[in-house]
Amino acid sequence: MIFTLIFAVYASSRVITSSDSRWTLHVAMSIIKEGNVDLDEYGEIIEKNQHAAIMYLDDHLYYFFPSGTPVLITPIVLLIDKVAHHFWSVDLYARLQEARDALVRGIELYIACFLVALVCVLIYLIARQSLDRKRSMLLTLLFAFCTSAWSTASRALWSHGPSMLMLSASLYLLLRARTRPSLAQYVSIPLACAYIIRPTNSISVVLLTVYILVKYPRYLLRYLCYAAILALPFIAHNYQVYHQPLPPYHVPERLRSTHFAEALIAHLVSPARGLLIYSPILLFAAYGVALKIRRSEFELLDGLLLGAVFLHWLVISTLWQWWGGGSYGPRLFTDMLPYLIYFLIPVLREMTRPTTLRGALTIALFSILAAISLFIHFRGGTDDATRRWNLAAEPVVANVDDDPSRVWDWSDPQFWRGLRPARFSVATQALCLDTGTTTPDDLTLTIINAGDRPFTCQIRSPKELGLGFVPATMPGPRSYDLTIILNPAKYAPGVHSLGGIYIDALSADGQSIDGCPIVVPVGLQVPPSPHDESSDSQRTQPATETPLSPAPSECAPAVLDAYVPPKDILVNGQPQATTPGQFRAVYGAGWWPIEGSSNRKWRWAESPAEVYVYSPEVQQATMLSTLLGMHQDMEPSGVGERGTLLVTANQSATTSFSARSDELLAVEVNLQEGWNIITMELEAGNFRPAEVDPSSRDRRNLSFALREMDILLR
Repeated sequence: MIFTLIFAVYASSRVITSSDSRWTLHVAMSIIKEGNVDLDEYGEIIEKNQHAAIMYLDDHLYYFFPSGTPVLITPIVLLIDKVAHHFWSVDLYARLQEARDALVRGIELYIACFLVALVCVLIYLIARQSLDRKRSMLLTLLFAFCTSAWSTASRALWSHGPSMLMLSASLYLLLRARTRPSLAQYVSIPLACAYIIRPTNSISVVLLTVYILVKYPRYLLRYLCYAAILALPFIAHNYQVYHQPLPPYHVPERLRSTHFAEALIAHLVSPARGLLIYSPILLFAAYGVALKIRRSEFELLDGLLLGAVFLHWLVISTLWQWWGGGSYGPRLFTDMLPYLIYFLIPVLREMTRPTTLRGALTIALFSILAAISLFIHFRGGTDDATRRWNLAAEPVVANVDDDPSRVWDWSDPQFWRGLRPARFSVATQALCLDTGTTTPDDLTLTIINAGDRPFTCQIRSPKELGLGFVPATMPGPRSYDLTIILNPAKYAPGVHSLGGIYIDALSADGQSIDGCPIVVPVGLQVPPSPHDESSDSQRTQPATETPLSPAPSECAPAVLDAYVPPKDILVNGQPQATTPGQFRAVYGAGWWPIEGSSNRKWRWAESPAEVYVYSPEVQQATMLSTLLGMHQDMEPSGVGERGTLLVTANQSATTSFSARSDELLAVEVNLQEGWNIITMELEAGNFRPAEVDPSSRDRRNLSFALREMDILLR
């Protein structure tokens, strides 16, 4: 019942983390078909996988990781091959040579689930040495679903699952040897297998051999002989293949971490690799040790098991890849789970119906920590987003192998990946294209979703900016490049403000994401032309005297993170400051480029037109300007001297103004902190000059023309 239940849950948890284990089935099938462990027959598929986890020796391809797991599963793979061939006419050997497809990964997953379900059966049998059935079942379920047995060992043929199987079998035999001492001689068989599967198990081999020497000396010789049955062929094979007694994965040179202290702490409490973070229920293992000591039940075996856990912790902290690569949670601690769960037995034995406040609090805390552990490993077993946490999503996060410091990032804990709300940001707060260093036709604005939930964008920009494709939805965490199409050739030498791009990120229910809306001002710097200076007078844009940066050099950047204020929007009668965090105002959607000479400038707008104003604080302001002309249906030219202008600030109440040409217009607005949207709309709407006057070649939509604007702050 235990095996069936746990296997069913594991097999239905569809996350597969096959990376280091990718060639395990291939080695097993090579043993069956070729009688060797080289992977020469899989050369084509190995090349497609860029020789990952492969080493090249004596003109042969070999799997880098230990061959213990492939050898262990060879009988299972043989059975699967026979069944697949008989019932579905599938040649597994040929299939493995072609691709690592869903069938291959599925077989790997099911074998891993099978092995870890067997471990759970052994955990139940270990518990039954001291507990009744109900508590033994509870302990088994805690091991199966509240530890990395679920989220790591059962997700692929990592060596941890077979390692736990052998260590659990060794522990079970030692416990049974208390009543049947002859069983002690057989402990060396699973222990030797454990070392062949994973070299860190050498710690258990040494310590448990000491236990046999002390407790069962009469069986020591037989114990060593049984170990030799496995050890001698293992060494002989290594000499034949690697020309040394140990395979490369087992050599001590791999223990060369330069971050030993950091790794020690990370293996316990980091938000991505901490054992006590991912399985806080194991905190009660310390309580179990204390109970054994208090009851005078703590014996040599308990001390050696604790020593094995402690030394294992030290060893995995000396590995060069101490964070465990692209894994989930405390993978490198997985092998020690049978020992750690063993120390929960005294705790469960102590727990009865709460008759005291202390007993009730203990049960409550135990239940809370178990629930947290269950949730975290459920996430790792069922949501593939937790696996993708390891991968790069530039410029949001780097691959964990390139930046191991990510294991300390509490803003992005691995077990929470996939649950975070959308988080909007842009890579720069302002853009300026310098055509003196390059002559691109466009530049890009990077939009970032640093969360997990997708968002959609509402984007608006002035008429002179063309925007490229905008994705309908933007899942995270990743970035998206918004193309801004420009034509620098139509601008005179100098620095020009091209307006601001308005971006509002919306969640699935249409609500703005925190930090939105945002406006990114765009500028353009055009250097003086060394020839054809007369052509400058024919351009619509006036020249600007002062450049933003020194004369361009070959190393100068093409895109500057610089704010270019529009020359026709002043603040308190002065040009705007360009330093970050200061008051800013730019023209936005609906506005056409500036026209006129240096002494007389104006802009036409298409209703509705927006002005984007950034205020560092809540305040009132007065926007002063003069309307040069307004659309009027009754006028033959389409332009009249009177009109009604509607002004709305931040989508709040709209104010109506009766406006006349060449008269000062004063608009009072209440500014909130951050970006404000001032919408201006002429009640008469828009017109096209070419449709009113056949001699005109102007086919733009026009509504009103505005002269220089001055924003007065109180």
